[in-house]
Amino acid sequence: MKKVVLFILICLKSYNIYSQDTYGKIERNKYVWQKVFDSKFDTSETKKLLLLNIKALEVKDFGDRISFGQEGIPYDYKGAGFTTSMCPIFIQTYTMSYNVRIDFKKNRYRVTVTNIILKNQLDLNLDNTILSAGVKVYPVETFYLKKRNTMFRKTYINTTGRITDYTFSSIFELKKIDDNW
Repeated sequence: MKKVVLFILICLKSYNIYSQDTYGKIERNKYVWQKVFDSKFDTSETKKLLLLNIKALEVKDFGDRISFGQEGIPYDYKGAGFTTSMCPIFIQTYTMSYNVRIDFKKNRYRVTVTNIILKNQLDLNLDNTILSAGVKVYPVETFYLKKRNTMFRKTYINTTGRITDYTFSSIFELKKIDDNW
């Protein structure tokens, strides 16, 4: 009986460790980051504050939903608590371009980030010498997913997912602005 209970506990613990919906999800073999945030403001005020805080390209307003693109956004691995030696090289050298859709409800908004493309201007050697110049573009699935884009890589679960979640959360979470000097 003890062996059965111990086996069940180990299975439950390993399921929690390798849960793949913590920092994103896979929809139709594509990576999607989605998170719901609370807001103290009404829908129109939340829209204004969000669009003031971020660099949005080609904003389309559909009433209770807006969509736009963003380009050249670096990963914030230092803010997530990682050093250069603790995270993958692409996190340090690539910037992200992606599409955003924000759905609004009363005192809440849901951010969905799709079509993430990673761009690198320079290809560096280990001693920071330039190997080749020119833009290199990769879909994020190249680094995040495996097995024909059906599973997360181990590096995503351990580091990349946490860095991605922190980066997007810090971009899209409304921060209280104190006007009192």
